[in-house]
Amino acid sequence: MATARIPETSATAGVDGGFTVVYGGPMMRLVARIGIERLAVRALSFAVITWVPLLVLSAITTLATGGPELKLFVTDLSALVRFLIAAPLLVMAEAKIHRFTVQSVRQLDTAGYLREEDRPRFQRALAEVARGRESKLAEAVIVVLAYVAGWIWFRNELKAGSPGWHAREDAGGLHFLPAGLWYVFMSIPFYQFLIYRWIYRMLLWIRFLWRVSRMDLLLYATHPDHAAGLGFLAGTQSSFAPIVFATAAVTSAIQFERIQNGLTTLESIQWMVLALVVVIYPLLLLGPLVVFYPLLARTRRAADLENSALAMRYARLFHQRWGAHRGDDESLLGTSDLQSLADMQNSLSATQRMRLVPVTVNAAKTLLLAGALPFVPLLLTKYPLDTVLNMLLKAVT
Repeated sequence: MATARIPETSATAGVDGGFTVVYGGPMMRLVARIGIERLAVRALSFAVITWVPLLVLSAITTLATGGPELKLFVTDLSALVRFLIAAPLLVMAEAKIHRFTVQSVRQLDTAGYLREEDRPRFQRALAEVARGRESKLAEAVIVVLAYVAGWIWFRNELKAGSPGWHAREDAGGLHFLPAGLWYVFMSIPFYQFLIYRWIYRMLLWIRFLWRVSRMDLLLYATHPDHAAGLGFLAGTQSSFAPIVFATAAVTSAIQFERIQNGLTTLESIQWMVLALVVVIYPLLLLGPLVVFYPLLARTRRAADLENSALAMRYARLFHQRWGAHRGDDESLLGTSDLQSLADMQNSLSATQRMRLVPVTVNAAKTLLLAGALPFVPLLLTKYPLDTVLNMLLKAVT
């Protein structure tokens, strides 16, 4: 929800005590103190802090010197996408990811998955997430990395960059303008902080899934979701799709500008884009579910053995009652034993169809769509709009 506030959290909160892998940490507590904890307000604040000052400083430089900085800035697609689309989306994604992760934890806790002897381990896994989320050291490292990213870009730009809205070149080399300095020391670090914090939050969640996968969960191979009851975790992983969309949008904007400036072509980057959309993004989010492979493999193997023994017993009894020259015709026509035999076969088939990794087709489609849509504009660099629309229609149908 756009109007959601940051929930109260603690370093030892359990499911009923406000568990969250998303909300919390020193920075979010600071945000709450200054009164901008609502999602919509925070998303707007990031745009105000990162993009609006660049616009104002570029306008001031243009008015003072008559240069083209303002025009160059407002047509900078990568800056527009990074600070007005991707950054707000990274903030707005918090509500959905928080809701899905909390629902999954509650499902594991209350729906009969845990054995009583594993409950202390489960609570310790929750506490570990809370401690990691509240870690001042971790958040300090994220801040440092965000500024290191800006500094590296700054140094590379001084060495091999070109003039633009952020810098001018004279006999002494490239000199950064006020907008460029704000870009390096404020805008880039703010955006990178959002990215790195999400990476850290995702690692906390993956660590939690790994700990759960090492518990002796009560799973059933005949569960209708074909994942022994863990299919809901695929939906939780697909809730991270807005992060995929945001990062893909920034990558697409950068490549679009490179194509427009003649620095690359669609043909030369198409395999890179395909690898991102089809392989890298799905693996990053659905790949962590592989941690459940050993548990699910054991579950299916045990079910195979149990069903095989049960089927053998039933087949023996069926043969004893209905084997050759046993039973009369009238009794055979009225018996339910034949239907029970068919039901036994269906149960065996359900066990064989059980997936060893709890990944669903819908989750994969969601992530593929989130990764692919931002790259559609790249097709416009080679094909007319009506052709692109026809291609999209064919892909959807």
